[in-house]
Amino acid sequence: IRRPPRSTLFPYTTLSRSAASKVDVAKDYIKNNNLNPNETIFIGDTLHDVLVAKSINATPILVDCGHQARDILDSANVKILHSIADMKEVLEND
Repeated sequence: IRRPPRSTLFPYTTLSRSAASKVDVAKDYIKNNNLNPNETIFIGDTLHDVLVAKSINATPILVDCGHQARDILDSANVKILHSIADMKEVLEND
């Protein structure tokens, strides 16, 4: 797993609810860090985030401790974690 430097992650965090702006931010992040979108995990907490991930060909994973409730997130049919801390297990088992 190739990870960009930790210091580069937070400038690309967006709290916007607009999927279009998140798509632009995600595309820029992928391009600026020379990442392959097909090898990228996009973590979010809304159904919007799943749409963004799919629009850039990244793998969406949701956390159910954010903006939308688990029963809403379940409709996305993607992996849902209880917390971002659970990503460690996902990455180790992949």
